[in-house]
Amino acid sequence: MLHGTSEEASKEICQNGPSTTESTDDGYYGQGMYLSDSLVYSSKYSKPSPQGHVFMICYTLPGNVYPVTEPPRIKVMESEIPNPDGFLGKPHMKGYQSHFTLGLAICCCFLFVCSFSHAFLNCISEQE
Repeated sequence: MLHGTSEEASKEICQNGPSTTESTDDGYYGQGMYLSDSLVYSSKYSKPSPQGHVFMICYTLPGNVYPVTEPPRIKVMESEIPNPDGFLGKPHMKGYQSHFTLGLAICCCFLFVCSFSHAFLNCISEQE
């Protein structure tokens, strides 16, 4: 799975684990480290470095996966608000180690949101 990030963050994650990214944002599909099978989707979050864009290739076991079907936001009148049934900024569903959704807004891809406490077996920082 791929995680688009900055060079500094990739080094921090490899040295100290994914919990170092815990405070970056609320997360549309719940709190955690976002991983995708799509380079196109991950490139939205990849930051340029002198050698190119930074991606992490993560070998992960997502554990018990909760399928998220609720959109993070809903339209009310002329504005969008957080969906009360969605997972925007919320922790993982109790009893699950990750959330799964299809990233259809940008491309058809798999998107896993792994909890910060869930162990990654290995991660290698790669540059495009």
